[in-house]
Amino acid sequence: MSSAPLNCWLPRPQNRIGRRRIRRASQQLPLRIERLERRDVPTAGPFPPSVISGSVFNDVNDNCVRDAGEAGIAGVTITLTGKDIFDKQVSVTVTTGADGSYTFSNVDPGVYFVTETQPAGWIDGCEQVGSGVDGKLDGNDRFKIIIDDCDLKACNFNFGEKKQPPPPEPNSISGYVFCDTNNNGVKDAGEEGIAGVLIDIAGILEDGRDWGVAATTTDANGFYQFT
Repeated sequence: MSSAPLNCWLPRPQNRIGRRRIRRASQQLPLRIERLERRDVPTAGPFPPSVISGSVFNDVNDNCVRDAGEAGIAGVTITLTGKDIFDKQVSVTVTTGADGSYTFSNVDPGVYFVTETQPAGWIDGCEQVGSGVDGKLDGNDRFKIIIDDCDLKACNFNFGEKKQPPPPEPNSISGYVFCDTNNNGVKDAGEEGIAGVLIDIAGILEDGRDWGVAATTTDANGFYQFT
């Protein structure tokens, strides 16, 4: 096979223009090859979420720590507010479970506040700052918590309460009118009461107010009582 160049098979040009066209047709354009590089493009998420948790409990010894045996308080409203790193407002409300615990899941990085609504029938106690994140007290019944990374566990942000004491028993004055057989000033066994005796009472209260006057009569056993 002939080793003549390819353009030798083309018809011989008859003029200068034809020769120029032939030469251009036979020219080869350079091919540019670039090396490919792997490039990882960062994405906007999702981030592994964080968790904020704690409890509301009966702080029996009032030491601001939930000790072993201190019962939780169920049904208390806990609210999470604040902004995430995308400047999105957050407002979520939960209630404590049977054991007094609460949990906020799927929390993105941001600055948040956890607030307790004071439960009825309890005296406000003190709070216990938890661990795992940058957190602190931010007023009564409120924590400020900073989530500055992903997949954090903000634990034991607890609210202590004290049990409401029962109302005091009302004061009363009572006694008997009786036949003091042995004249010793004591109603002994067998000494009968005297019924239908009118008893009056009057006095001044501790704060200086006039209590007024009241009256009653003894019952069948000679007993009377002012409440």
